[in-house]
Amino acid sequence: VTFLWSTGAGTPGITIVQPGTYTVTVTNEFCSYSDTSTFSYYPHVGVELGDDMDYCYTPSVNLAPQIDNATIYNWSNGAITNNITVIASDEYFITVSNGSCIAVDSVTYNLYFEPIVFFTDDTVRFCRDEDVTLKPEVTSALPVEYLWNDQSGYEELTTNQIGLYWADVKNEHCAMRDTIIVEMYPDLKVTLGEDIRICEGQSTVLRPMTSEPVSSFKWQDESTGSTFSTSESGTYAVSITNGICKAADQINV
Repeated sequence: VTFLWSTGAGTPGITIVQPGTYTVTVTNEFCSYSDTSTFSYYPHVGVELGDDMDYCYTPSVNLAPQIDNATIYNWSNGAITNNITVIASDEYFITVSNGSCIAVDSVTYNLYFEPIVFFTDDTVRFCRDEDVTLKPEVTSALPVEYLWNDQSGYEELTTNQIGLYWADVKNEHCAMRDTIIVEMYPDLKVTLGEDIRICEGQSTVLRPMTSEPVSSFKWQDESTGSTFSTSESGTYAVSITNGICKAADQINV
């Protein structure tokens, strides 16, 4: 037999690259017979998951691919919906199909939850002429860098100034910031008054005047009364505390 195709080819079979109707005529020394068939493409099936993504402090992310001409979905985590909720770092695969053709894509999502940074107190206080040290609690499996509001980069900050302070802590993936308020305790002061003179053989009682209620007194001789009586010349001193801050003064008699 001989073959004659509608494309002009004379081979027993042809390879087609375009949709259309194709006819072949087969002839032997006596007869000829023809047949026709129409070929068409399935619609293009496509899927696109986008770029790999990193997320900081995000508990879940919706992963919704762009899909063309597909109705069947199979994810690497077993889901069969057209989108999934990502709650863990991983590489995710999807295979989509229209029942005849398939397309495949993959993407990596990383969900980071460190460093964790927080001050144990919202507010700290200091006494006059003293300092307070600020140091946040930090959790990170990776090395971190610090940045304070004064642009320093130490793990802790010492100050004697009131105000709002923040510490920014970052590792190679994420950064977290926490703030703290620094206040000063009410100013604690004590005075014994001006130097005094008494006549020989007389006595005087020293009475400290304080700016705030106090819990204890201590004099130069280690006595702890709220007043001190003396009949001798000398320099007398008292220190006080309210359980938080301290103050002191002295007087010449």
